[in-house]
Amino acid sequence: MKPELMIDHLFRHEYGKMVSSLTRIYGIANLDLIEDAVQDTFQKAVLYFRNNELPENPEGWLRTVAKNRAIDLFRKVSSQNKYENISGTSFITMQEVFTDHEIEDSQLRLLFTICHPSLKLKDQIIFALKTFSGFSRKEIAAALMISQENVKKSLFRARKNIDLNQVKFEVPSGEQFKERIASVHLAIYLLFNEGFHSSNKEKLIKKDLIAEALRLNGLLIDRFDLPESKAMMAMMCFHAARLEAKISDDNHLIKLKHQERQKWNFQLILKGHQWMEEAVETDEYTRFHWEAAIAGEYINARTYEETDWAKLEIYHRNLILLLPTASNFLNLAVILNQQGKTTQAKETLESIDLENLKGREYLFYSVFAEIYSTMKDYMLAREMLTKALNAVNNISEKSLILQKLQDLPS
Repeated sequence: MKPELMIDHLFRHEYGKMVSSLTRIYGIANLDLIEDAVQDTFQKAVLYFRNNELPENPEGWLRTVAKNRAIDLFRKVSSQNKYENISGTSFITMQEVFTDHEIEDSQLRLLFTICHPSLKLKDQIIFALKTFSGFSRKEIAAALMISQENVKKSLFRARKNIDLNQVKFEVPSGEQFKERIASVHLAIYLLFNEGFHSSNKEKLIKKDLIAEALRLNGLLIDRFDLPESKAMMAMMCFHAARLEAKISDDNHLIKLKHQERQKWNFQLILKGHQWMEEAVETDEYTRFHWEAAIAGEYINARTYEETDWAKLEIYHRNLILLLPTASNFLNLAVILNQQGKTTQAKETLESIDLENLKGREYLFYSVFAEIYSTMKDYMLAREMLTKALNAVNNISEKSLILQKLQDLPS
């Protein structure tokens, strides 16, 4: 693997581990200095990996450098009394906190600390993406469809709230756990979504983010064994199984209808079904149960034409009862149109407030184009596809819309 690719891969997989482990030592109040130490580590890695042979254990190399850099930084500032809880740190303690078991425990502590109820939900997600997964402000802004200035303000609020409320670096219990686990699930869910359908202009899929989301959700399952975690894992497995068939060799998006199903990862599909079997052993289904059922139904059909659209409509309506978002209504409109329920599909689309699809307006226009194509009103279909083309950001999506425009009858 090229040094640049190795660094990018390690950054996504190791950043959160190192930040969480060092936070276990120095405390959440010193998070800014901890992040400085980790950033410095990766800057050193870029130079070292470029000019030297790659170490046999890159992860171990990074952790050693991060430990030493953190010790150096905290020693330098200790005399200034700028940072809290920096005394009493020993090399032995550092060694213990970087074992695999303690790293996992530290990551869970950081996740639940970030998802404290004193933080607004969006602030929690932004804080998690920045601190735990190492997203830049620009990446977060693109992923959540907000400005970089708003990301900056959100991070400031989150840090301030954690400081004012003296949030402990721990996994809570009882009612506090129930309050926070929903936010933890959502943070992982958004991480997966950014990987599976990236907002990046050039790259539609980021496999490292998908792998990281799967890994983090695995930590939750191993520790807490929750049905909703298993349902989300099933959903992610079903979606991830189609990755190799989703993008062509020339980086064009391939819609489900035209994907080569032999390219799907059937081991991941099997794992998805296994997780789903465990997930449904509960009396209460969550949004993740219905989203997993939807993803699984697409996977189960031998061909696109054999998809059970009626069953999918039931699943979508159950999902909307729990989560009546613009995106879910948009997907319902697609399902209705597939069944020939064109009028219902059109009415469903017209009920959507475009403001609630900010950054994804092109999907709204694309679905409207499909409905007008079904109605054989090709002029309006072309008009909608043109609007979609003007609204889309990703190059692969833009290419797909252009193809649809070319395929429309005159």
